[in-house]
Amino acid sequence: MKSVIATAAICMIAGSAQAAVSIGTAVSENAANDNFLTEIIASLDLPYDGNAMLTQWFGGDMFGITSRPLAAATVNGMPFAMNDDSAGTFTADNQGIIDTGDLGRFFGAVDTVNGSEADGTGVARWTFSTGGFSNLSVDIDFAAMGDFEASDLYNFEYSYDMGVNYVPLFTSSVDELGAKNYTMEGGAVFNLFDPLSMNGTELDNNFQTISAGTTGAGAEFWIRFTGTTNGGTEAYAFRNINVIPTPGTIALFGLAGVAGVRRRRA
Repeated sequence: MKSVIATAAICMIAGSAQAAVSIGTAVSENAANDNFLTEIIASLDLPYDGNAMLTQWFGGDMFGITSRPLAAATVNGMPFAMNDDSAGTFTADNQGIIDTGDLGRFFGAVDTVNGSEADGTGVARWTFSTGGFSNLSVDIDFAAMGDFEASDLYNFEYSYDMGVNYVPLFTSSVDELGAKNYTMEGGAVFNLFDPLSMNGTELDNNFQTISAGTTGAGAEFWIRFTGTTNGGTEAYAFRNINVIPTPGTIALFGLAGVAGVRRRRA
């Protein structure tokens, strides 16, 4: 009977942990939910302004974290390609990701190759404590809309080695022979060529969660995002980076906990 109880306890611990445990979060819709060690967002030519470069770059360009309310307080506001106002102030809007009711934070990239950023490459990096776990999994919510080119690159890498020896995590690709329908908040449907994918999953203008596993161990886990996009009609966004222990490691931690309880009772 004791072995049955112990097995049930292990399953309960592992199952609840798998559903609830996130050892790190970045770019959450509510900033209060962020949980990381460090965050760095960089443009090569100008210091990051804390609001997706909306106060330093030209109108229609962005790279970094913002939201509808934050962007509205800037001189240039959100790029046309990013806002979906088809159910609000501009019913004829034919492009956008962030609809009128979406007030949450996100990381956006539009036209990073511009007169303010000659190189056209932006970099963001987050570090997390691994909490003793290894072989972590990462979930990110992605969205994109536009006629992309192969030169538009949005790539995530990870490292357990203090920011060296980065390994691909999420890699973008463009189907230059394909087309995709995008439905605006107001209900209109638009067909655009050359849709964008992350790790082979095709994106649209609604956020969808994509997961990727990692291998390795260390006290810290690093994620680096590099984005380069040339054109004011191509919008790319992501939010809710969640670093999650894999089910196997959660089960082992649960087993250790149950074993500890049994030893104390002995």
